Order: sequence, then C-alpha cells, then structure tokens
Amino acid sequence: MPPRPGDALAALCARFDEAAGAAARGLPRNLFATVRDGELRLRRDDALPISPALRKLRAVIGVSMTQVRVEDMLRQVDRWTGLTRALTLLGGYEPRSGEDAYRTLLAALIAHGTNLGVAAMSGSIEGMTPDRLQHASQWFLREATLKAASKAVVDYHPSPSRQADPQPKLTMPRRHYFVEQQHGLAGVQRGAAPDATSGGRKLG
Repeated sequence: MPPRPGDALAALCARFDEAAGAAARGLPRNLFATVRDGELRLRRDDALPISPALRKLRAVIGVSMTQVRVEDMLRQVDRWTGLTRALTLLGGYEPRSGEDAYRTLLAALIAHGTNLGVAAMSGSIEGMTPDRLQHASQWFLREATLKAASKAVVDYHPSPSRQADPQPKLTMPRRHYFVEQQHGLAGVQRGAAPDATSGGRKLG
C-alpha cells in the first residue's frame, strides 16, 4: 500500500483519462474500429488482410493434417518424455482390482488439463466413473508431481541418439487429395508438404 493512496489513485486516474482521450481523438483516423451509438464497432472482419499466398498455405496445411484424439496424443507424448513416471504415488496406495490404472490416469490428466472435469470426462469414456477419476487425481496429481511431469515435457529434446522412437514423426494415411485449380495446387499428398523446390519440405 503506497504511503499516500489518494495521490496514487489520482495519478492512475490521470493516466487512464489521458489514454482514453488519446484513443477517442484517434478514432476518426482508425482504420479498424469506430464508436457508433456508444458501442465499439469493428470496420473490418479481420484486422489483417489474408493474402492469396496465405490462402494457398492454409489449403496445403488443411489437406496435410489429420485429426488426432487427445488421449492418443497424450500416450505418444508420454512415450517420448516419460511424463507419467513423474506422477509418483503417495504412500499407502493400493490399486483397485480390475482397474486399468494407466488409462484412468491419462483420463484424469485430460479432465483437469482441459477443464472438462471428472463428471463430463467419465461420461465420455465407456466404463469410466467419476469415482475412479477422483481416486487417480487424489493419489497421483499433486502440485509436486505435476511440476515434475511438466519439467519432463519441457526438458525433452528429441535427438538421433535416443534409442526408442527417436524423433517425433507426423504419421498420416497415404492418401491423395486434390485442391481445385483456382488454388494453384494439385496432387497434394496427405503426410507431405511441398518439396524444397516450392519452399517447403517433406514431413515424416
């Protein structure tokens, strides 16, 4: 708390009034926004123009990518980084009979990491219950273990010297898609970007 809070508040108010006044004076020259009927209105749908080259790039990316389920992605990241090994148990843990602890742990991570919550998450997985997710959360997901798991992901640097699954690869079905002629693209292969002659490189 400043020694003279009234003076500090007055200074903040003066700075705010100055910034608001500058914004109001600049509105007539603003290319992107204006004020009508006391409401801020945008003059353009997008602040930045989308060039034809960018549209072509988006088309290439769109046909080259495949949908990946979040649980499959998390399993792959765990294979690379070993993040779940950092989620150590509290003493006294007893596994439940017939329960796939690893599957439940991944589901708990997704539930909390996406703010989906255990109730909604359990409803989206066959055979999963909120109780199982709560149990995994209480025993595995603590501040210390989550920090250690995050560190494992951040510290992971793939290199050719790694023995298991050395480089993350973009794996996609080998199918061909053709983009309409007006895009200037043809024969775009799923799993590959334009080669070096067109400014890109092959993936995978």
